[in-house]
Amino acid sequence: MTRTYAQPLHNPQKFTLKEHQTFASEMMENVDCLALFYEAGTGKTMCVLDWAYRAVERGDLNSLLVICPANIVGVWTSAVDKMIEFEGYTKDGIARLKSIMTVRSFQKTYKTETREVHHRNGSKGQKRIRDIRPDINRYWGAIVVDEAHGIGAHHSVQTKAALALAMKASKRFILTGTPVSGGGGAGDYKKLYGQLKFLDNSVWASWTDFCRKYVLAFDVFRNPVRYREAELKKLMEDYGIVARLDMCYDMPDSSEIVIPCELKDPQAYRRIREGDTASYGFEIRTGGSQYVKLLELVSGFVKTDDKEVSPGKFTKDVLRFKCDKQDALKTILTGTDDKVVVFCKFRESIDDACEVCSKMGETVVFDGRSRKDTWRDFQYGDARYLICQYQSGGVGLDLYASHTMVFYEPEWSSLLLEQAKARIRRKGQTKRCIYYWLSTKGTIEEDAIQSVRNGVTVTTELLEMWAKREMKNTVSNDDEEEDSPDTDNPDETGESEI
Repeated sequence: MTRTYAQPLHNPQKFTLKEHQTFASEMMENVDCLALFYEAGTGKTMCVLDWAYRAVERGDLNSLLVICPANIVGVWTSAVDKMIEFEGYTKDGIARLKSIMTVRSFQKTYKTETREVHHRNGSKGQKRIRDIRPDINRYWGAIVVDEAHGIGAHHSVQTKAALALAMKASKRFILTGTPVSGGGGAGDYKKLYGQLKFLDNSVWASWTDFCRKYVLAFDVFRNPVRYREAELKKLMEDYGIVARLDMCYDMPDSSEIVIPCELKDPQAYRRIREGDTASYGFEIRTGGSQYVKLLELVSGFVKTDDKEVSPGKFTKDVLRFKCDKQDALKTILTGTDDKVVVFCKFRESIDDACEVCSKMGETVVFDGRSRKDTWRDFQYGDARYLICQYQSGGVGLDLYASHTMVFYEPEWSSLLLEQAKARIRRKGQTKRCIYYWLSTKGTIEEDAIQSVRNGVTVTTELLEMWAKREMKNTVSNDDEEEDSPDTDNPDETGESEI
């Protein structure tokens, strides 16, 4: 059965590309490698498709590989079909473009095999081998990496696969609005390692070479913390072009509202904060794991440690606690007639939010358990509420049918948060965008929200610091209770009633 969607109304006249899009297309024609540091919503997909269409028509391009996150593979496919709505493209030309174009997710660029190995002492063992998938392990006329910050980490498998493929491409392009994670001024320039090396393999020889040239200081875990920012920014200018959403389109304003929620079970929060968790069925091993449990608690649940139910099979129990967020979400939904997008971090929170939304209107969920085109029921259909997981719905989707977004709980990555915000504030949006934060008072959830709003990614080190501060506060509060006089016993205060 073929699904059909109610499409948005379009102007009967054909669309035309904006100036920043035609400029990018011309640049791609004249160079072999280019970074499009175009902010989310600026239409960078059409920049690539316009260049590719014209290159195919000239006979200059015979194969194109697009690598992107799994949840936007379909977006690229539908974008090619929508080219007919723009001036300058024909059905036959679009068909020729589709015939030479391959779209793959990051995870589909490599395969993992387990092979038998022989050791020098004569023993045998197994080793996991990762290699490029055979069907794409060939020479390409051009390779485009969308959301290229996904190939920034020097140690990731998808970065290594992309760098290996780059050696087999005549032209190489990357697209990202957030080349260094942590918008708002907190630049994590190590993300440039894989991105710029994909464009030009000679820019640095290795990760060690990158660190030697551009890193000024490391933390105790050998992660870079200070960079030669001026030199790295100069490299970004040399290899890329920049476009901001507000510079390209007349975008409406936006505002953020923090909705304070009550901590319904302070006793459980205090016990977990103090590490007294044996009765709940899990252990606190690090400050990071303690923070996760506290974040789960303020959202109304806590997952226990793994329990083996049968040989090789494990499960987790989910403990339920009182939570104020469902009532806060209901209040927000009641106060607006607009479609609403709700972002959650945990699946249990998705289920809780779905319980509230489904009672008030048609609701669709877009996470790892749902169809890849579920969001279309919201954007182009009659669904009033869309509940997303950050990793699934935070990148590459057009959700401008809504101008209201609710963050049920914070995402640790400021990069992913900025991407999530851009789902509704992008080309096609005509109303003021409103972002609601559900923040539980007196908890470290407030710290996380403040951090990611300021562009600071919540790292393991930051979690450890918060956990230590929480423990210090707990000890100081206990000391104050021990030192405080017992006002019910006059002898303890040294005073007597008159």
